[in-house]
Amino acid sequence: MRQRDFILSALTAITALLALLAVTTDVRAGIYKLVDEDGRVTYTNTPARGAQKLQFGAPEAFGSRAAVKAVVTTPPTSMGNFPKVSAIQQKRRDDQRRQILENELAEETKRLLEMQRALDDAKRSLQVQADSTMAGSLSDDERITQLRKQVASHERNVMALRTELEKL
Repeated sequence: MRQRDFILSALTAITALLALLAVTTDVRAGIYKLVDEDGRVTYTNTPARGAQKLQFGAPEAFGSRAAVKAVVTTPPTSMGNFPKVSAIQQKRRDDQRRQILENELAEETKRLLEMQRALDDAKRSLQVQADSTMAGSLSDDERITQLRKQVASHERNVMALRTELEKL
């Protein structure tokens, strides 16, 4: 019976040690930052082509465990001298922000429609030219590509403004 208890204890200790080793291996594996062509940032723990590995200081750089615990468990300082805003004033600020965002949304929507019309015109022009000459110009293709990028940019801006307005 004693031998069985000893074996169970040893297996439990080994399992715990392996689990700890797996956790520390994952932590040491690293974190990678990837920025795609549209500027979106993605953080991941798996390496990817073009990703930058982020470097973090060793735990010793933060001092002793007691010091880290003190920093983590210390409550934030009081807001005694922090300026306060009345509810009416905050409502005015929110209304003003909403108006600014709505104006920006209207302008961005207008620019988006203009770019979409320019893209449609360029496509029609290229189609007419292709029908008459049976060969398209490289500069026209580049112009259409540029217009598509501008349309996509304005579409993203419109979506971002709408998202901000929904938050209010």
